[in-house]
Amino acid sequence: MTYGTLGAAVPLAVLVALGMLARRSNVLQQGDERVLNGYLYRFALPALFFVNLSATQLTADMGRFVFAVLLSVGGTVAVLAATARALSLPEDLRRLTGLTAAFGSLAFFGIPFVEFSLGTEEARQLATLGVATISPLGVALALALLEGYRQEGVSRWRQTATTGRRLATNPLILSIALGFAFSLGGWDLPRPLLRAFSLLAGSTAPVAVFSLGAHLWGKGVSRLSWTVPLSVARLGLLPAVSFFVAWALGLSCMERTVLVLLNASPVAVNMVVLSHRYAFRTQEVSSLALLTSVGSIVTMVLWLWLVGGCLP
Repeated sequence: MTYGTLGAAVPLAVLVALGMLARRSNVLQQGDERVLNGYLYRFALPALFFVNLSATQLTADMGRFVFAVLLSVGGTVAVLAATARALSLPEDLRRLTGLTAAFGSLAFFGIPFVEFSLGTEEARQLATLGVATISPLGVALALALLEGYRQEGVSRWRQTATTGRRLATNPLILSIALGFAFSLGGWDLPRPLLRAFSLLAGSTAPVAVFSLGAHLWGKGVSRLSWTVPLSVARLGLLPAVSFFVAWALGLSCMERTVLVLLNASPVAVNMVVLSHRYAFRTQEVSSLALLTSVGSIVTMVLWLWLVGGCLP
């Protein structure tokens, strides 16, 4: 394992530790991390998606990469769903398995890791394209599963309408749509506006990882009988499926590495917020976020070492 591979985890570990230290020393009070998450969710991440996607020249090869992204996540969700059904798990645990595979911290953790470890413009554009592909589907599936849990007995039409309204006003999805529109239309923003959005986009990686550390401080782990297997599925099964899909489709080394690293990211921290809002398996979700966030710092380095050896 080279120094460069290990060095990819060092900035992440330092920023997570600083976030935790800020909470421990009361520089940040409990709940302050929500302000950081609000900034990321409504300003920095939409700016990142828009700036990178609008500058991306969409090609047939990128279409193959997008297909690989969808097939990786969809295949893993299908495998976990079939396993949950075969084990006759309760309905809420089946929903949890779907959330674990589909709702990862690709933007808050995956993109920063790709930036720190690979650092090229191609890697950043591929990471943004991958997250732009998965995020709308992950958010849609998460809302659909949670709305279905909260509105059991309510008609499917009403559940779908509620989910649709939430998605229509989601800032991430709106910025993704706008970025693709600018790319396909060949439009450019005035330079001062583009510069402002670029500054916002550049703050995403450090603020996201720092916020993660602040969020993790003081959290405990429980329900290990469920959270450990699901953590292994998120950090091991999903990237393994991604590698197989990338190999089968003949993706380039860079595409394969980015795809595996994105899908090796932990469970989304926002899932904890949603679980409390919907009163859905809050202990398990909080434990999953903690286990996968801490574990991914190690496992993502291992995946980078395994699949990124072909990179210069």
